[in-house]
Amino acid sequence: MAEMRALKPLLSYVVDEVLKLVGAERGYIVLLEEGGALDFRIKRKADGTDIVPDADAISHSVLNEVIQKQKSIVVRNALLDPNFSTAQSVMAMRLRSIMCTPLITRNRIIGAIYVENRSTSDRFSDEDLIPLEFFSNQAAVAIENAHINENLEHLVAERTRELALAKEAAEAANSAKSIFLSSMTHELRTPMNGVLGMASLLQETSLDPEQRELVKTIRTSGDTLLTLINDILDFSKIEANKLELEQVAFAVARCIEEAFDLVAPKAAEKGLTLAYFVDEAVPAMLQQDVTRVRQILTNLLSNAVKFTEQGHIVVRVQLVGAQAAADNLPITVRFSVEDTGIGIPGDQLGRLFGMFHQADVSTTRRYGGTGLGLAISKRLAEMMGGELRVSSEVGQGTVFSFTIWATAVLAPPQPAEPNPCAGKRAVLLSNNVVNQQFLAQQLKQWQISLTTAVSSTTLPNQLNAADLLFVDLNNLELDGLALLAQQKAAHANLHFVALTHWGQRLPDGLSGERVTAVALPLKSNHLRNALHILFFPEEMQNRATQIDRLYTEKMAQEHPLRILIAEDNKVNQKVATRMLERLGYRPVVVSNGVEALAALKQQLYDLVLMDVQMPEMDGVAATQRIRTLLPAQTQPYIVAMTANAMQGDREKYLTIGMDNYLSKPMRLEGLVAVLRQVTAVSPAE
Repeated sequence: MAEMRALKPLLSYVVDEVLKLVGAERGYIVLLEEGGALDFRIKRKADGTDIVPDADAISHSVLNEVIQKQKSIVVRNALLDPNFSTAQSVMAMRLRSIMCTPLITRNRIIGAIYVENRSTSDRFSDEDLIPLEFFSNQAAVAIENAHINENLEHLVAERTRELALAKEAAEAANSAKSIFLSSMTHELRTPMNGVLGMASLLQETSLDPEQRELVKTIRTSGDTLLTLINDILDFSKIEANKLELEQVAFAVARCIEEAFDLVAPKAAEKGLTLAYFVDEAVPAMLQQDVTRVRQILTNLLSNAVKFTEQGHIVVRVQLVGAQAAADNLPITVRFSVEDTGIGIPGDQLGRLFGMFHQADVSTTRRYGGTGLGLAISKRLAEMMGGELRVSSEVGQGTVFSFTIWATAVLAPPQPAEPNPCAGKRAVLLSNNVVNQQFLAQQLKQWQISLTTAVSSTTLPNQLNAADLLFVDLNNLELDGLALLAQQKAAHANLHFVALTHWGQRLPDGLSGERVTAVALPLKSNHLRNALHILFFPEEMQNRATQIDRLYTEKMAQEHPLRILIAEDNKVNQKVATRMLERLGYRPVVVSNGVEALAALKQQLYDLVLMDVQMPEMDGVAATQRIRTLLPAQTQPYIVAMTANAMQGDREKYLTIGMDNYLSKPMRLEGLVAVLRQVTAVSPAE
């Protein structure tokens, strides 16, 4: 017994290190006594505290199977596993991810190591068995030696040293993985910066239709490749627990509309209707990681478009449960993406959320894709306190829904403003039920009544009392345009809003005063702007003159800056130079940190766009030298330009003295945002 008591520090060390390496919440070492009874020798939580005896239950069905078959087991979700879902402990404790491996020595089982994660499904994989089995082998040998060797302290010290070496090796492997991912991302993003940057600039030149289509293909293909790179990087960050959420306030409707913008062209090619409905109880503003919410929505919408040949795709947003939104209080919000696509067989639903899995192997060949998107979306939803679910019926469609835990951001009460559109009457000429519902919901908020006409032949009788006519151009009969022109001439106070599909223009017969267009899919702000254009044109004109164009050479005149580019890659030099020239700037270009230092000693620069990885002297060393050597009054604003996109990169560059960060591929919008933050060191010549 003395030997076994001395063994406890080693077993505790084994459990603690296993919990860290595999990311489990609870860990147990169970020894098998001679009579077959189970001795729970170590019961430990991830925070290092011991589990109170009999405080909760583990899955004895999993443990017994491992002991009987003497083989390791990985259970991705015990609640859904047919072998264990009915076990009393699984149902009582809501057990999800479980991993268990036997302790075997001299071909004899003496116990098991059992770990679990109750809050997350799919936490463990077969790869996680490698460190677990390594520790189980070490623990089994140590236990056996405790029975046969009186000098246990020496053996414990030896095993502890071996385990420490194993831990160092595992940590070194993790470090090498992170370095590899950072390097790989940099190498992939560097040429992508040239491809996408040049394609973006080329789109702004004079091109004939065929050339414009070719450039569009280059840009679309580049964006697809960049999405794949980002998916792989996100997957790696999640696996390494390096993905952090950024809590920011965002508009729910705008988040959905931005996701629509990314899939609208493909949806239009198939003739699919996109629409969204936000329940009245959902606050207009939420606080959560908007980038990750939009990422999940975009992935689900992309899949819906990919697997839907006709019909519609609808996003719905609702509060979960009977809760009321209050300012700065947490709420659970559900986003659902419904489609009328091919559907998914019930026996294949369980495979959807695995890494690199799709419902059917033939799906990859026909539709493309890596199978990463849903797995990443599921992890992101869980990180935001929610979950991702799916329901489907073959031939009818699929509904993916995810929940997030967010904070309501309520605007302070404002005095009621006059609504100049209140009381106006509108007619919609369209047979699209989804668009009818969306338009009716929006107009109701603005106190505008709506009636529907399904045919232009019945339209004249409905226009006598109308102020506004919405027309889906795809619903016009052969003589529909002529009829609309007649109605426009006959009703001097009637205003027209044409609902145009992707790439569709207003026909010549429906143009001029009292006419505007709104592109599908319908968006709340676009509809509001259309009404203001029709009924308050002077106000909209004044507003338009106040908006600065993004691509204008006047920016350099209004905000003059001396700019130095330190970049060794010739293509990236050209991309950055052309973007700045588009804004009216004339930057100076150098190829490394040594040349950057020399340039700064010769003259003042307000801004340095500093590539991080350069020969002779990299951007980090150059920045440190600049901050040390130059007087405070002549210090430039330094922006890191890098293809590195791992968690912590931005903070690292800011810590060493840089002022901002631009990730490659560089976007003109991001560059403009940075330029506006720079203050000139001295008046530019």
